[in-house]
Amino acid sequence: MTDNIYPDEVFEDIGEHAAWVNQVAPIIGVDPVGIAAALAEEFNDGTQANAAWDFLKNNAFDQVTDLLNNSHNSILQNYNYVKGLPSTSTARTNPGFSEKLSNVVLRDVGDGNIKISTAIDLLHSYLDGNSSDPLNLVQYKQDYGKLVGDLISNNNGLQAKFAGLMVKEAQDWFSSKMGTDWDNLSAEQKVGLTTTYYNIGKERIEARWDEAISLDFPGSYDPQPSGDGVESIDNYDLVARILP
Repeated sequence: MTDNIYPDEVFEDIGEHAAWVNQVAPIIGVDPVGIAAALAEEFNDGTQANAAWDFLKNNAFDQVTDLLNNSHNSILQNYNYVKGLPSTSTARTNPGFSEKLSNVVLRDVGDGNIKISTAIDLLHSYLDGNSSDPLNLVQYKQDYGKLVGDLISNNNGLQAKFAGLMVKEAQDWFSSKMGTDWDNLSAEQKVGLTTTYYNIGKERIEARWDEAISLDFPGSYDPQPSGDGVESIDNYDLVARILP
């Protein structure tokens, strides 16, 4: 058996989110395993010895962020500041501890470690294309404080909802770059790539694309999954069994 199989506690965590995952997936048009796999990789980080420090920092950020009085306007102001930074800046592509400490929107919150700025981006992209609001997210449009609090507490199933929205964004992004090559991938291969996108973020994925373009790669675009993506492929069938 491969060493990449998740420990039992990760599958237990997936089970706790399964109902929301299964509800969200058909609404936004993604594989439910894709949502669960993206979350599972974040759950799994907490069980890895070499990721223990990052896990502790993320949990500390949850506690600090939840305790602070983060109003809609203060979060919006910080969001606009960060979005005004160069797209290639470290704060945008791979923020460190000090940058996250100084900028609330760069923090990864909740069980799924969803970056607050990413959640805001996903929220507005979703609302722009879904006037009927089937995920019940319009309540957060003018209340980023509530958005952050509910992400941390997983109220309203927000972890599955925003993980699903990011998986959908990843799916659409790869499809736009790969064309029919994306359609020809297996379900497991697609999940490997969408998990990679979820794990490292849109900015870094696009930086890799730009690098490939600069090298004038021959033939079709052939992205490879990260280590986390490979793990999601190896666990695909086991994760699928947990989703009723």
